Amino acid sequence: MALLKQQTVELRARATSVRERAEQAVERAEAILNANQDRTRRAEAALSRAYARTARQQANVARSVRQDEQRPVPQQSDLTELADRVSALRKRTAAAAARLALTEEHVARTYDELASRDPGNPEPRRRADEAREAMRRARETDRKYGSS
Repeated sequence: MALLKQQTVELRARATSVRERAEQAVERAEAILNANQDRTRRAEAALSRAYARTARQQANVARSVRQDEQRPVPQQSDLTELADRVSALRKRTAAAAARLALTEEHVARTYDELASRDPGNPEPRRRADEAREAMRRARETDRKYGSS
């Protein structure tokens, strides 16, 4: 009978210990989850900023193109000036495309990170692929206009 009481006390002590360890594990898991959610929110905010930056850059390029379209075409005597302007525009276009490629690369990395955190959600992977495609096109534009 004493042995049975001793075993009961030991079992209760073990159960209490296991319960405490389980509670600690749950607390650690919740802390990790909260940290991951914070990182995800920061990544999403960074992504939003990158999209806004890209939109501003595209608007600047469009505005620049509109301004250039509004300028009168120079006369034959101004061909040298026109060639210089074309060269400068090609350089500006190449520089803008290079900046856009870097932005799209950052966007792709951010979406890849989001996709690795939620492998069941195909949306971040799709958006990362779109960003890589935009990056590829921007690099082609950079090469095309930067080579002159």
